[in-house]
Amino acid sequence: RLADDHGTPLYAFDTRDLAPRVARLRAALPRDVALCYAVKANPTRGILTLLARLGAGFDTVSIGEVERALRAGADPKKIVFSGVGKSERELERAVDLSLYSINVESESELLRLMRVTERLRRPARVSLRCNPNVNPNTHPYISTGLLNNKFGIPMRDVPRLYRLAHEHPWLEPVGIDCHIGSQITTVGPYTESVDKLLDMVELLRSEGIRLTHLDIGGGLGIVYTARDRPPEPAKLVEEVR
Repeated sequence: RLADDHGTPLYAFDTRDLAPRVARLRAALPRDVALCYAVKANPTRGILTLLARLGAGFDTVSIGEVERALRAGADPKKIVFSGVGKSERELERAVDLSLYSINVESESELLRLMRVTERLRRPARVSLRCNPNVNPNTHPYISTGLLNNKFGIPMRDVPRLYRLAHEHPWLEPVGIDCHIGSQITTVGPYTESVDKLLDMVELLRSEGIRLTHLDIGGGLGIVYTARDRPPEPAKLVEEVR
């Protein structure tokens, strides 16, 4: 009937399970934890609109995803701008929107953002994406937290880049970020990466750089096969806390 009404090709989504899943995650999380949906998972306007109405924030990896989230009703203060290779045009728009955080993925991107904020004379809240060299025990094609992966800043370079950001007049380092991969069905890789992030937070604090949030990336995997047994959200939150 839908195909007759709207023509093909047609994508139709049953959203009845979305609100209960958001509620389960929200119930497991303390009030001071932000729940952000990865727009790349499904950028359909109707899905994003429903999630915005449910109070979710959004994790985006391009300025197109940022704009799509905004059109769906997202609050810019609830949008995290991740993603590799951000262009100056993308960074200009992100700075103009005063997003919650720009997650900087490399030294070259940090220098690019410095130039943009100097030119616009506007501040930007930033987090640095670290590569904690943690094995997520997932498929190698979706592993992003090992040193031989092309993502994130090696931990040895992180303190120096935070000092650069801290000393810059238009940048405000607010958080620290990592994303070790997708389809993770055990808690261990998360706690291992969080341990490393917290060690870095303490080191930076000793230098007078005080961060206010951890972005641990990813999310629990889903059941693709009978062997996939992701834990309940409450278990992940308990271990991370």
